[in-house]
Amino acid sequence: MKKADIYEISLRILGIYLFVTAFLSTVTMLVMTADFAVQAGKQGMEDAADWGMSFVISVVNVLINLAFALFIFLKAKMIVRKICKAEDFEENIQLFAEPVVIYEIAMLITGFILVAWTLPDFIVKLRAYIQAEKTAGWHAAYDTSSVWTMAIKTIVGLFAIVSARPLANRFVKPKSGKYTSAF
Repeated sequence: MKKADIYEISLRILGIYLFVTAFLSTVTMLVMTADFAVQAGKQGMEDAADWGMSFVISVVNVLINLAFALFIFLKAKMIVRKICKAEDFEENIQLFAEPVVIYEIAMLITGFILVAWTLPDFIVKLRAYIQAEKTAGWHAAYDTSSVWTMAIKTIVGLFAIVSARPLANRFVKPKSGKYTSAF
């Protein structure tokens, strides 16, 4: 494996992480939009301009994150050609693992980070929501959507953990004993 291959793998891992971040931002943006629709219906449209600007900023943020993630992931070879020196393409490096194993580790780490960030909040918010439901207490639409958002984030993290090996195999394809990028 060449030193340039390490750069490419690192860029693709960064692209995966940014894609997950963009996905989670999309979920948050959709929840925020639903909450705004509920609040606008209850209170009138006094704060519509503030919410509208927040929505536009959220959409732009998601689109920029998604575009950057796709660019880094899909154009990693081109980026590597631009940033690496000639000797980086010639210098052999011995790694502890093949690229597919590195991708698998990256997917596992991404999944564990996502679950670790989300699960504690999910448990607390779910418990508060259940207690409010049992006592016929009041809870806002935000509480319900927040529980759903945390559940979706936890499920995505668990999916990344459970499907790390198949996803890693999709990112790398074997080619006569060596691994090459599938993209």
